[in-house]
Amino acid sequence: MSIFNPEKWAKDHIQHANLGDSRRTERLVNTCANMAGSSGKSIARACHGHEARLEGAYRLIRNQHVSPEMIRVAGFEHTASLVKDVPEILALEDTTSLSYKHQVAEELGKLGKITDKARGWGVHSVMLLDSHCTRTLGLIHQDWWCRPDNIDDADEKESEKWPDASYFCRQRLGETMSKVISVCDREADILSYLQDKQKHNERFVIRAKHLRKIEGVEQNPF
Repeated sequence: MSIFNPEKWAKDHIQHANLGDSRRTERLVNTCANMAGSSGKSIARACHGHEARLEGAYRLIRNQHVSPEMIRVAGFEHTASLVKDVPEILALEDTTSLSYKHQVAEELGKLGKITDKARGWGVHSVMLLDSHCTRTLGLIHQDWWCRPDNIDDADEKESEKWPDASYFCRQRLGETMSKVISVCDREADILSYLQDKQKHNERFVIRAKHLRKIEGVEQNPF
């Protein structure tokens, strides 16, 4: 993967996306290449004044037959194919938020404190790196959700994003998962995640948040 060649990056990651029509997939590849070459800019700026490209991008976004799920699955499958021959892999997990303040924000989820005006999406990602040279291999999992204003209205606990991420990584990587070391911050120091990792005999490094007793140690090292 090369950030200096957005066309190749887009083709490698997206060309096998199953959108029901090869023309949609081709348009997706072109749109992703334009956006990757203009990171952080709007779609209009990424199209560099080409009205046909801009209209094609908007038509793609509005098309009900274009599934975001199939787009990201294509990317995950490409990442999985890249890592098969890597001896040891770091899976960096973290959660961030996409914050919006314009009028559409009212339809999105709560972020931060009650007094915060910004609204948006919570996003949990798993990025794979080659542990020997820290080369970025690609995303293997990403999930997003809107947090309800009333926490009691939530369908499930947000903390379940951690074991859920491991489950999907397991499904996508198969036997390659034995070469993976998950690296997480203090938010992952929860019993459900630790138990899930131990149950599947998977390696992990988590920054400790809670004072825990360690089996086989007479005195707590903390």
